[in-house]
Amino acid sequence: MATARPTTPEAPHGNIMDIRGLKPEKAYKNMEFMNSAGARHIRIMCEYQQPWDILQRENVKGTLLFFGSARSKTQSEWDAEKKTVDEAMANATSDDDLSKGKMKLDRLMKGKWLIPWHEKVRILSKKLTEWCLVHMPSEESGTSTVVVCTGGGPGMMEAANQGAFQAGPKAKSMGMGISLPFEPRLNTFVRPDALGFEFHYFFTRKFWMVYNCKGLIVAPGGVGTCDELFEVMTLLQTGKISKQASFPIVLLCKEFWQTVVNWAALVKYGTISQHDVDRLHFVDSIDDAFAIITSHLQLATVKGVPLLSPKSPKFKAITPPTPTKTTSIDILKL
Repeated sequence: MATARPTTPEAPHGNIMDIRGLKPEKAYKNMEFMNSAGARHIRIMCEYQQPWDILQRENVKGTLLFFGSARSKTQSEWDAEKKTVDEAMANATSDDDLSKGKMKLDRLMKGKWLIPWHEKVRILSKKLTEWCLVHMPSEESGTSTVVVCTGGGPGMMEAANQGAFQAGPKAKSMGMGISLPFEPRLNTFVRPDALGFEFHYFFTRKFWMVYNCKGLIVAPGGVGTCDELFEVMTLLQTGKISKQASFPIVLLCKEFWQTVVNWAALVKYGTISQHDVDRLHFVDSIDDAFAIITSHLQLATVKGVPLLSPKSPKFKAITPPTPTKTTSIDILKL
């Protein structure tokens, strides 16, 4: 006669225990474990592997990366916020409320000059996306193999995504966001077609933003924009981005970038070389920025294979090396 199984305490860690016995939960289904410090390396690998799989599936071979202030606004957005602040100050019932209103108004007025640059970013992104759709089409996906990419947030990032979005139904608009309390989701112009990402770790996000980059456009911005710009410059300076994979850096608004950073002084004191500065393109004109980026795209390759479509009138045949299939593990060796 079979003996009854002794009574046991409730199974911990998400496991299931009943009269039939113990049913342990698989480790990768256990969210308590997956969100623990012990599984951090697994989460990091997920943020590395998932974008690789998606970009391969979507046939994205290159990106045009836009950086810039998250605080810029369209004229209509600025007007609406100005009206709200004015009304709040008019109805202020305490000195504290009035002081807060003045601070908001001061910040709003200081950022008013960004409005035309917000619009320029939108127009430039739209023009570049339209050019890529014509000269770098993807026969597999019906769109382009080179797409606009941003950090997925508001401001200049939203302007760039909006421009790409407005290039037509075949255009892709990529956003690589980061989990931040004041940016709960990606902007509305990142297409819901698998090219929206949200990262927890800044370094995995930065890796994927730069890895496929074929042109960097930097609008006026603050600490985050400068951090991203100087990190890319460091990668180029140290050769972590090879000469074959290098790309132009276009800085929009000459006055801003030649004022906030004293490039001549950095060269004078020997902390950087003139070559580091010469690789930067300071422009005020959308047409100039467009010409710099597209002239580079006409020569850009991936593993020696031109990105420019053979059907493009700008295509010039070269003898490419024997193509090899790249895996996500290969990237770690670069």
